[in-house]
Parts: sequence; structure tokens; C-alpha cells
Amino acid sequence: MPAPPSCFAAIPVVATEQLLALQRALPDELRPIHPDDLHLTIAYFGRIDPALHPTVLQALAQIRFDGATVRLGSPEALPSRDYPSAIVLTLLADAGLDAVAALMQEHRPPLLELAGRDPEDREPLPHITFARPRGRQMSTEKRQAILDWSDGQPALDSPLDLRGIVLMRSRPPRDTGPYYEIVR
Repeated sequence: MPAPPSCFAAIPVVATEQLLALQRALPDELRPIHPDDLHLTIAYFGRIDPALHPTVLQALAQIRFDGATVRLGSPEALPSRDYPSAIVLTLLADAGLDAVAALMQEHRPPLLELAGRDPEDREPLPHITFARPRGRQMSTEKRQAILDWSDGQPALDSPLDLRGIVLMRSRPPRDTGPYYEIVR
């Protein structure tokens, strides 16, 4: 029996022209995230039993989120500059960021508990992953090229409307994206 897919509560992101242009400008060391896979994670569950999906969907339907307009910052390497496994856009400080951070702060703990996961001890960091390093090997030269590119990019400072929280899951392995789908 195959392992269940990875799941997470997220706000889907509709790629703006500025975000797509940034992806087109990526250096060879980075690959873009498929535009249909862009999202802002509220709570990451990992591999959960699909029998839990209806319960999680019901909980998500109860969350009141009127949406938010956020502004995208500049690229940043996560989880650290020493090993950048994701290149993300954080949100610039404003009311939109405050609304999303509050949403995560309030709803992430009960959602994780509902999914049978341990509480998250990190402060919420609302972000959108838009690129990942190509390949699994991270040489010093590759890491430096990624950081040089990221450090050289200004904040997009473009508005992005965030609406609706969904349950997303990974699709079976494939060569091309999208790699995630919304659970209905």
C-alpha cells in the first residue's frame, strides 16, 4: 500500500505577472515552482490518513478568513543561508501580513492537533515558496550563486490578494507539475 500523500492547509496563490517574471529570471541553479502549485501554507500536516480529510475540510470550512491583500517582499533562502532548500517571498509588513500571521497563530495549533501532529514551536512566517534548487547536491559554488541572485533582487512590493483556505495534497510522483491538488 503506498504512503498517503503529504497534506497541508493553505491559501492558494494566483501568480502575478511580477512573480512570473521573477521566476523567468531565475539562475540555472534554481527551478521555479509550477504556477498552479504556488500557495501560502497555514499548517503543514505531512502524511496523514486520507480518512482524516473530511474532518480537516470541515474544520477549514469553519475558519473565518475574509481574505487579505499582502505585498510581496524580496527573495529569501530558507530554512537557512547555509542550506537554502527553498527560495521564498516573505510578506512586507502591513495589515495584510498581520492578518495572515494572526490566522496562522490562531488556527495552526488546532489544525495540527486535529491531524494528529505535534504543535509547531516556530513563530508563523507567512511566505510563498517560488523556487527550489535544482538537484539534490548543494556545492559551495551553487549555494553562493543562489544567495548572490537572491540578495540582488529587490522587494517585488506588488499587491497579492489572498482568498480562501483549502486542503492541499501532493500528487503521485511525476516529471512535470503541478505537483499538488486541492482536496474537495
